[in-house]
Amino acid sequence: MLTIKKRGRLAPALVAACLVLTGCGPPGFRALHKGDRLIESGKYDQAIETLKTATNLLLKEALPVQATARNLLGLAYHRAGDQARARECYVQALALDRNAAAEANYNLGCLDLEQTNLSAAKDALTTYTSLRARDWNGYMKLGMVNTASPPRKLPRRPKTANSISITPERPLKPPSASRPPPKPGTTSP
Repeated sequence: MLTIKKRGRLAPALVAACLVLTGCGPPGFRALHKGDRLIESGKYDQAIETLKTATNLLLKEALPVQATARNLLGLAYHRAGDQARARECYVQALALDRNAAAEANYNLGCLDLEQTNLSAAKDALTTYTSLRARDWNGYMKLGMVNTASPPRKLPRRPKTANSISITPERPLKPPSASRPPPKPGTTSP
């Protein structure tokens, strides 16, 4: 019996798999992924150059993609120690797309926390936790901001004629010690 193999069925899937595995694709996306891998491996200077190229190549892509590229470039600058450029990239990512760049809020909050700009860190991290409510990292950083904040001073209440001043020299006496004992044959209230 003669059998016929349908060679054409698997060919498109095989070509697509080869393209994905070999990294063939738009150069902007390749540079973006390469920059991300360089950040993860700790090669921040190389990542900065690669991500600069990626941001230039991705200028015609959708805004969320551009925001992701700017955020990764900011992260590379941040980890390389250039905080001013990192802040600039995070702000640009947020300007491009506030929802897709939620991670830029997190990174900006971490940068503000490092610089002890606690009110800005709190704002950025609060925005991040509202957009990514299931990510506990945002809540942890927000807790760090709240514990690093100086305690609020409560306004002093003016003393009145009925106010009692409690000092170590004049401690507050328990109520039973301040009342006279009940008279015999009467019940105490």
